[in-house]
Amino acid sequence: MDDPAEQRHDNAEVAEILRRAIELQSEAGTSAEERGLARADGFTTEELKQIASEAGIDGRFIDAALADRSIRLSDPAPAGLLGSARCSLHGSVAGTLSRDRQAAIIGSLRKSTALQGRVSETSLGIEWRADELSQLAVSISPQGDSTAIELVASRGAMIALLSFATFLPTLILIVALAEGFSLGMAPGLVLLAVGLSAWLTTVSTISRRNSRRWQAHLSKVLRDALAAARAVTPAELPTETSAPPRALPEPARDDDTAA
Repeated sequence: MDDPAEQRHDNAEVAEILRRAIELQSEAGTSAEERGLARADGFTTEELKQIASEAGIDGRFIDAALADRSIRLSDPAPAGLLGSARCSLHGSVAGTLSRDRQAAIIGSLRKSTALQGRVSETSLGIEWRADELSQLAVSISPQGDSTAIELVASRGAMIALLSFATFLPTLILIVALAEGFSLGMAPGLVLLAVGLSAWLTTVSTISRRNSRRWQAHLSKVLRDALAAARAVTPAELPTETSAPPRALPEPARDDDTAA
């Protein structure tokens, strides 16, 4: 009989075993002190990465997790039958952003979304908006000793397009089957009910999966924007004796049309 200690596990099994082990440890009430993960003065980021490395976790995912801690879901709306139709994310950067750092955020948004969008000034700060299917808007406004970055997006248009694009082919197929088999009124109605139920289930499954991917993508868009703002260090910012800061990038009129 094989020794269980020598049994080998593939990557998927390793991830599942570790996830379940963490759950069981939490259910058992094992404290941080008992696990050796407690210290009066806490841990540095490098020490945290070292702990993760020993567990087989790449340090870059620790960086991403730390960045996600500065992002929170604001005004959460319950996911419906077709998933979430609206997403509002909030992040912040310490200090008041210079024009260079604002420009870095806009550049990151355009790169992450592949959308040109347009920049406008508001009473609270500046706003970047892309009115394509995602209806995405990002506002940058000072709040005390920090700057808030709010991302709001709606996928209502995408849900409507998916529903319309799949409903007509389904209805045509149902009618064709009913006529092909010369079904009467009662069997035809049963076929219609079954077909529409299958359509709704399929659309719901696809839309909810797309909703999760959409929210994950928006989180990454905001995370990249925050990282871009922080990447501009104070030493790189213009001083009073240096050249005036460059203006925020503004899309040309042709670009607006193309976007």
